[in-house]
Amino acid sequence: MILNELRIDQFGSLHETTLGPLSRRITVFWGPNGCGKTTAVEFLRSMMFGMNRIRSPFSRSHMTEGGALEVSDPSSATTFGEPHSHFRLTRTRRSDSTESQSLLNLQSGASESFAQIRLLPDWVTVEVCREIFTVGYEEAARFDLLTRLCLEKTVLSGADDPEICSAETALSRILRERDGHGLQDGIPNRIVALRTQRRELLNQLEQLRRPDTDLPERIRRTSHEADELVAELGRIDARLADMDKEIVRTEQQLAELRRRNVLPLSVEDLQARIRTVAARMERWQQIRKLITAEQQTQPTGTRLHATEDLTSVRALMSRLEDRAVALQQLTEPQTTLSTQQAAEQTRCLHQLRDEIAALCSYLRHHESAVLQFDQRVEQSIIQNGLASVSQMETLLQDELAGLQRELARATSVLEHKAI
Repeated sequence: MILNELRIDQFGSLHETTLGPLSRRITVFWGPNGCGKTTAVEFLRSMMFGMNRIRSPFSRSHMTEGGALEVSDPSSATTFGEPHSHFRLTRTRRSDSTESQSLLNLQSGASESFAQIRLLPDWVTVEVCREIFTVGYEEAARFDLLTRLCLEKTVLSGADDPEICSAETALSRILRERDGHGLQDGIPNRIVALRTQRRELLNQLEQLRRPDTDLPERIRRTSHEADELVAELGRIDARLADMDKEIVRTEQQLAELRRRNVLPLSVEDLQARIRTVAARMERWQQIRKLITAEQQTQPTGTRLHATEDLTSVRALMSRLEDRAVALQQLTEPQTTLSTQQAAEQTRCLHQLRDEIAALCSYLRHHESAVLQFDQRVEQSIIQNGLASVSQMETLLQDELAGLQRELARATSVLEHKAI
């Protein structure tokens, strides 16, 4: 039987892996640790003698594992030049420890029986396969012995065979990677180096586990530094708050300066606004003149005159008084009255005269008070009007001065061609 190709569907750490075409004489698997060399050898042994092994941790998460093995049988050729028979051996093991196998003739496409087709000789047992295909230190020595025996038999016939040369190179590289050159880079030397490194790490771990004598002092010093840092952070926060306020204030000032320094380029608009403000100023000045003239026409305290209504009332009271006097003059010579009646009449006349005099005095006082109140009200209105006019004139003067400054600045910029 000649091994041609290994097709691993799922086996241990190998998944969808194909190894082949294999050499008809010597095939060497080499590579770093964990690449799957031992797993490939175990797969080959399982394909030959059944998958009765303990499932590795890599394949516990899979429901099935297995693959295929392509071989050729030179003994099936009965005449010279007849091609060899090619078979594909397939084995699959499921999670319930059941196993299925099949043997397919690649030339005819028909399934063959394991009882009729003998792929392995009787002397090839599991022990022989383990001696040939197992990877390890002792097995490598046996593999070296078998390799040397094979090389001695083929040295005369195939000294220049490229497969033998590549196999020798691979074997030399395997031995060099395993043993090194006697001083370093060998597996024993690596083991010694790892043990030395382990002892050093254990010593470092022991030193790290020892309590430090100045640890409390360091903790206290660190806590004090942390408190100082917290206080410094508080001061920095206060400074940052002040800086934020200063930034806000500066931005407000900048906005105000920009608003003030906006350069109006339309001289005609400024001149029109100046003319409008000047016209308003003239109107308010005319209002001031009118109010001043009205104030000058108001009577003073000695020049008060009664109104028409009060004069009429006083004339009526005077006429009433004259009639009372005339009545007294008419009654004295013509009518003879008793003393009591004359006294009563005289008393009534005196009382009437007193009441008329009191009423006239009250009317005169009331007239004077009303005139003074009206004068004070008029003076107050005039003063308030003058104050409002003065305030309005001040505002208009300020606005006019600002417009004139803007006009002067715009005229200066336009004259010097700065824009």
